[in-house]
Amino acid sequence: MLNNRRVFVDTEAYYDSEVSVQKMCLQKYWSKSYVYLISVCLGEFEWVGTPNELRINPVVMAILLNTSLELWAVNSNFDQTAMETIVPEIRGRLWRCLSDFSVYHQRARSLSGLHESLTKKKVDKHIRGQMKGVHWQSIMAFDQEHIREYNLQDSRLARDDCALLETTCGPMSPLEDEVAAHTRMLVRRGMAFDGEFIERCRQTLYWVRHNAAKEMPWAAEGEKILAPQVFNTFCCKRGVAPPANLQKDGADFTAWMEANPKLAPFLKARQRYELANRKLSHIENFLSRTFEGTYYPDLLYCGAPHTRRWSAKGSSDGSEGGGETHSGFNLQNMDREPLFGELLPDFISPLPPVRGGKPMPGIFFRNFIVPRPGKVFLILDESQIEPRVLRWLAHDEAFLDQVRKGYGVYEAFARAHLGWTGGPLKKENPELYRLAKAEVLGLGYGCGVLKFPAVALKLAGLKISAERSKEIVYGFRNTNGLVKNFWDDMQRAVENAAAAGEPLQIVMPNGETMWRWGVERYVRNLPDGGQKYAYRGRKLMVDPDPKNVQDIFGAKIVENITQRVGRDTIAEALPKLEAAGIPVCFHAHDEIIAEVDRSDAPEALIEARRVMETVPDWCAGLPIGVDGGVFERYCKAD
Repeated sequence: MLNNRRVFVDTEAYYDSEVSVQKMCLQKYWSKSYVYLISVCLGEFEWVGTPNELRINPVVMAILLNTSLELWAVNSNFDQTAMETIVPEIRGRLWRCLSDFSVYHQRARSLSGLHESLTKKKVDKHIRGQMKGVHWQSIMAFDQEHIREYNLQDSRLARDDCALLETTCGPMSPLEDEVAAHTRMLVRRGMAFDGEFIERCRQTLYWVRHNAAKEMPWAAEGEKILAPQVFNTFCCKRGVAPPANLQKDGADFTAWMEANPKLAPFLKARQRYELANRKLSHIENFLSRTFEGTYYPDLLYCGAPHTRRWSAKGSSDGSEGGGETHSGFNLQNMDREPLFGELLPDFISPLPPVRGGKPMPGIFFRNFIVPRPGKVFLILDESQIEPRVLRWLAHDEAFLDQVRKGYGVYEAFARAHLGWTGGPLKKENPELYRLAKAEVLGLGYGCGVLKFPAVALKLAGLKISAERSKEIVYGFRNTNGLVKNFWDDMQRAVENAAAAGEPLQIVMPNGETMWRWGVERYVRNLPDGGQKYAYRGRKLMVDPDPKNVQDIFGAKIVENITQRVGRDTIAEALPKLEAAGIPVCFHAHDEIIAEVDRSDAPEALIEARRVMETVPDWCAGLPIGVDGGVFERYCKAD
């Protein structure tokens, strides 16, 4: 049944290869583009026309100006920004977003994807593609009618699909509705940045890339410098088999470097070139989302639809059919330490991390983002939230009691499960501290014997043999029965869903639901030639991309649940911080960055910490700890 309080609006705007929201923030896009059609649907009422036609239509204007009605759009940030330039009287109104409502229920972000999931029918978007680089005034009247009908169709589909989604799946929870609106507001609010420092970083990266190219003989031969086949050919000409992959995280990569010391420097130069090139691209992506001194992030509500974690890799493009695009700069995953410090010992970023009492040299991207004049940042992080949540979900009271006594999670784990009864663990037994850290961070989600040595080295700096890995992994599973039982329970849930031919449904502690769609059992081929049964599923109800079908198993589902609960605690805090007069600038995973007046910072820090440490009723007993402080720009706070 149609909701007669919801006004669905869709705008059509000019775009081309350069003037595109895929390449720039909305504010910059609207400085170069224009709306040529608007459609409006309210219940059975439908209308489509140009901006001039809208302004002189008393019925449509009355609908838009009626504050008792809700304004909706597929991508409401796009249409809201457009409509506020055409009808300034609606500025300040709360818009609702069908894309956010859709991903809340783990449907696609695009209108076409949502429609297909609800009706099994595809939406034809080719007309929109034909308008690329075409101005409205240049189209003949006959073709303009087709575009009008296309535009009206989008509003109709939004109206009908919203009603069908709500009937099928239920409404959006009030909290998540507020969190989604807050996310869209952060995109419009924007943040300040240090342009001079960014330019200094850019020029330095050019220098790093140039010097790396000079160390690669094939660069002077006109070859594509980073093409894998070029480096492979370079190796083969010297009688050396190239590495199986060119990513430095793999054990085979390390083994190849050690076995080929004469060729290793060339591969290291290639790595430096690739990293500098990628970071230069990130800077361009960052600057493309700036306008008149403000950086506008591309945060997405429910960027990961099953865990509901935010994403900052792309933005839903309402003007060009709702498809997603991915920028290189990821606000949610910025480097924790400066880059190229070994090459740039004298390059000290404005507020770098400190190690051994000295500032770390190198290019630190986090320092790009600064408070506005007269403001400072409050950077607050939920300390080690995932291990805390995992143990809370598994009812590991021995561990939780140690955390409640004030011990950090690694020492709490050592006291609960490794037999430590002495004084400060890190000081008195640093080796056991590293082992506890490796086990806490590396084994909670089912990491196996073969993978654990690399995980322990990366996460805790702990070097262990294959035999020792076997001892640690199986020892963990024997002494952490509550966690292992949690894995086993979720494995049975996966298997039961596949056997029944139904989606996997997990009811979260706060009453919300997490789904895995299309769960099925299949036969996986093993490296040794054998086979085994495995399970896979999708994050979205309808997702035609085969790459988005993922292997799932009990420990993986435990990881998803844990991350979802951690995310939900952050979601609870966001509107409370805003209500307390502490505006959030942005957030990244378990970290919130707020911007407050310098004079108010001490009191605001106390209040922000109180808000974030207040445990929601639905996770009573979860010990949440918050670290952080007051900073002059974005940095690594711990």
